[in-house]
Amino acid sequence: MCGIKKNHHLGMRIKHKIVLSIYAVLLPALLTTETAIYWNSRSAVISERTRQYQRAVSSIDENIGYLEQDMLEIATYLSINYEIERILTADPRETAKDPFFWVNKTPVNVIKDILAVKTKIATVVLYPENGLTPFSVSRDRSVFTPDIANLRDLDVYKRAVEGNGAVVWTRIDSDDVGLFINNHSDKIVACSELYDLSKSRKLGFLSLGINLDGYESICANAMPQSNEGVLILDAGGNEIFRYGDVPDEAAVWLEARPPEAASEPLEYGKYYIFSQRRETSGQTIFYLSKKRDWDAWARSGFLVTCLSAFALLAGIWPLSSFASRIVTRPITLLYASMNKFKSGDFNQQVRVEGSDEISELAETFNTMVRDIREQIDKNYVLALREKQSELNALQAQINPHFLYNALDALYWQATECSQEGLADDILAMSELFRMLLSNGNSEVSVEQELKIVRHYLQIQKLRFDKKLDYSIDVDSELLSYQIPKLIIQPFVENAIVHGVEKNGTLGYVRITGCIDRDFLSFVIEDNGIGMPGEKVQEILCAKDDSRYAYQRVGHYAVRNVKERMNLRYGAAAELAIESEPNIGTRVRIKLPLIRRNEARL
Repeated sequence: MCGIKKNHHLGMRIKHKIVLSIYAVLLPALLTTETAIYWNSRSAVISERTRQYQRAVSSIDENIGYLEQDMLEIATYLSINYEIERILTADPRETAKDPFFWVNKTPVNVIKDILAVKTKIATVVLYPENGLTPFSVSRDRSVFTPDIANLRDLDVYKRAVEGNGAVVWTRIDSDDVGLFINNHSDKIVACSELYDLSKSRKLGFLSLGINLDGYESICANAMPQSNEGVLILDAGGNEIFRYGDVPDEAAVWLEARPPEAASEPLEYGKYYIFSQRRETSGQTIFYLSKKRDWDAWARSGFLVTCLSAFALLAGIWPLSSFASRIVTRPITLLYASMNKFKSGDFNQQVRVEGSDEISELAETFNTMVRDIREQIDKNYVLALREKQSELNALQAQINPHFLYNALDALYWQATECSQEGLADDILAMSELFRMLLSNGNSEVSVEQELKIVRHYLQIQKLRFDKKLDYSIDVDSELLSYQIPKLIIQPFVENAIVHGVEKNGTLGYVRITGCIDRDFLSFVIEDNGIGMPGEKVQEILCAKDDSRYAYQRVGHYAVRNVKERMNLRYGAAAELAIESEPNIGTRVRIKLPLIRRNEARL
């Protein structure tokens, strides 16, 4: 065998060797070229995708910057306006008589006009430090906390004070309380403490909120793929916004990284992460792209490369075949003449063209044919086909009695060697063959059918060792009734072969039987892999030309068993199969009552 494998090329035709030689020369060069093209293409795709995602992050950063700029412009206007500063520094008693002092003494209507244009800004609340009533505008009906004293213990207020006028960004969910008594939407809020021009006196606390739908629309418009995600962290590494597919473990990992480390593209688990840090707010935008998408792009490039290589190889095939045909045509003619000569045509002569090695071989063949013909003319014609019929005399048939005797011999040998378990298994196999191969009636008693099932299960128990268990629980009053032979055993075999055997765990098969009114009722259950309902219908309704392809149950098909039941009992018999994937299968058979004496009639 080793010699055959080693010299496998010796069995090839010359034309195939020529074609193979051409491919052997071209294939390495082609593979090298295609590999270089693929890697260059792959690098170009990765570079282009990298630039695309960097542009996406920059686009998100730029558009969020526009939103934040709108908020900062309002904050700047409120902090430098003289009338508003006069209210923030006034004695509360001076304004107590005018409940509309914000409208009457400050240009807050200008703020409202600005908000009419800046539709993304949801709330504006200005808390005076002197105890006056706060100024507020709310688009989403959120209710703010009326007293600044209730805000002083909030983390965002403390951070704003520590920022000494710098803007602090935070996220407020719809169910959070603190800045709002009743908040109706998720927001990203910018807060800052307002000071006088000398930065020596706190005048008020400003809070501006943007609904998250503004951020969501920005991210949705910038995403090349819908299955990606965006995460925004504030300057302290706290999450303030996420959109799309952002797993919690990735968010925790990014929150734990120092902010300065997030300025470069990162790789985490199944994701490539692109990031950009916003200088104005200190926030960091992370864009998460799944590696499998990048692999798909790379595979598409590889597929294009493979298709081009295949097209080139396919184009070489006709040229190489034409070249090989020129070389092998004289050999083919010589081979045909040799076959005719071998068949008894001793007048064969090959036309010699050219003076190459093949022409010399043809001339030698012609000379040999002439010499042999001369020898035949001088001698009697010998019979050349005397032994052709000798190979057909060796056929034999296996005698079932020989099989029984061999199994009996094995049984007594196992008994003499005290191998009782093995002896019982051999005896079960012998009894099973004796019942299956005997030329008895097509109908047997329930007791005989159960004997076949028991012998079969005993043999399968030997095969699966401790991976198979079974039970047979059939009422004794059923045993004398007649049923078609091999009506239960095929489903037991199917339960083991297609259910228990593929389950990988302890398999269990249970056969029960009872009398249900005027019917014999049998149930075969297993805890195998099961199958969906569509597969059950496919098995029961399979066409004749395909029913043996998938529905094998031993040497019988489910349709075969069903047809035998219909032929014997008509519509009175029932066959039902119930199955659930990874749960098991349940087969229910109902047959009319027929006793032994009734079957003979």
